Order: sequence, then structure tokens, then C-alpha cells
Amino acid sequence: MMREFHITIVSPTDVAKERLITKEVCNELNYYLKPHKIKIVPHLWEDYPGVYHLDRQSSFNLYHDLSASDLFVAILWRRIGTILTKEYKGLATNKARVTGTQYELESAIALNKSLWIYIKKDKKLIDLDSATYDDLEQNKRLKEYIHELKLRFGNAKHSYNDFYEENFKELFRNHLIAEIKRVFGVKIDKEELPSSLETQSETVDPAYYAGLYVSLAIGAIIYWLYTMNFITSPSTRILSFLFVWSLLFVNIPAVKSLPTYKIHSRAGFRQIVSALTRRASFMLFFAVLLAIVLYLVGILLDLIKGDIIF
Repeated sequence: MMREFHITIVSPTDVAKERLITKEVCNELNYYLKPHKIKIVPHLWEDYPGVYHLDRQSSFNLYHDLSASDLFVAILWRRIGTILTKEYKGLATNKARVTGTQYELESAIALNKSLWIYIKKDKKLIDLDSATYDDLEQNKRLKEYIHELKLRFGNAKHSYNDFYEENFKELFRNHLIAEIKRVFGVKIDKEELPSSLETQSETVDPAYYAGLYVSLAIGAIIYWLYTMNFITSPSTRILSFLFVWSLLFVNIPAVKSLPTYKIHSRAGFRQIVSALTRRASFMLFFAVLLAIVLYLVGILLDLIKGDIIF
């Protein structure tokens, strides 16, 4: 039976990048926790659909029971968030008119859940030259709120962690690995984890794809040279010529949007091979399709005689 560990991610919208990182780290760890029948389930409000007659917080609460979470992770930077409707109050501070971030964060405190608060640091948090009144007010309220939390709820269940953007992923990953070990008693050896879970995110180098493109192009050119030497039909030669240049043309947008795939193990390698095969099939199909279309256009314009012979 799969054992689940539920995490609610709490934050305003100014740390969208860090929110995605928490989800990425959970997915990476799940790959290696699967043999232990453990699954980390992150809950982010943007992963749930909105309900037309409810605000965003009410919609999130409808799909996700905050009390079912094993851990709350709050990420704060410049903003404290948008104030909710009157029915929402701070469950720990008993404040009225709280933001969604405050409501969820204080729900963790009221429910006596583990709460990790990550506070993003920056040399220049607010640009005073371009900051609006709302920016300044949000930052002021956030600082006051963090100060109040530390004074009133600075116990062992609530940790405060300063971080810079470049080290958040590693920091959160290390904390989560330690928590999984503590909660489930699972021993995760360093040798068991990939390097992407230790120091850097290992991905397929774009050279893999560049090699694929070069191989296909060379193959197409060889095919074209073959038709030039052994095929007498002018139409076939023209079609081969169009195919070669269509293949090169199809590659242009593909090179600009090279995807990356995580390398975890042999399974990860199979994923890469499968991805490359799909990409190669896609490229060949559209190159052939484009070549045929150009050939037919040439026939319609009486530029090519339709006497193709293979």
C-alpha cells in the first residue's frame, strides 16, 4: 500500500518560481521513493480548478483539506498576499481580514502541523524608484507579520529559513529528504540518489538532439545523392531535393525549443531514447509531408512533370 506525505505550499504570487521548484523536487524524490511505497503529494492552489461562484481560497479549500496535510511550506519574499473575504480570519492570531497566505499559514499553526517558512533574501527587495504604494505597503506588512510570528510562534514545529534564489532548490530538497527519513524511517543512501538530487540538475545535453539532427540531415543528403546517381526520373530527383531541404527547414524551430529529460537510471535512459525516437519520427514525417506538398504545388504550377518513378 502506498504511503502518502501531503505538503501544502503556501505563498503569494511573487515567488512563482520557488513554488514550481517545490513541485519539481517532490516529483524527483518520488521517483526514488516508489520502491519504498512512499509518495510525496504537493498541493498548490494553481493545480486545482477554480469554481465559478467561489473565490480562489474557497475553491482550493473545496478540493484540498488543509487538515490532511502533513507539512506546510510557506515561501515569502516581498508580498503578504491578497486580502480574503470577511469570513476568513487568522486561526492563530485571530486577526480579521487576512490574506490567503496568512490564512493557510495560520491554519498550519492552529492545526499544530509542521511549518517551514522560507524567506527569500535579495540585496534590493524593493526598487524605491519604481515601487508603487501597494509594493511598499505589502513589504511593510510582510515584515511586521514575520516579526509577529517569530515572537508568538517560534517553537520547534515552525522553522524559519533565509534563502537566496540560487540555493532554494538544494535547501528545500535537503530538508525534505531529512523529513522523509524522520517520518517514515526510510534510509536514503547518497549512492541511491542521482546527482540531480545532490548538487545539480542533470539533464540531457542539447548535443544529443544536435547529433540527432545532424544524423538525419546526413542520411537525407546521402539519399539525395543516391537518387542523383541511380535514379533517372527527374521528378524523383526533385522530390528528393525537396525532402532534404524540408528536413533541414523542419529542424529550425525544433532546435530553438530543445526539451530536456532527467537522467535518473536505465529507466531514464529509455525515456531519452523514446523521446529521441518520437522526435525523429516527427521530423521525418513533416519533412516528407512538406516535400510532397511542394512537389504537388510544382505540378499544379506546371513546373514539374508528374512522372515519378522509384
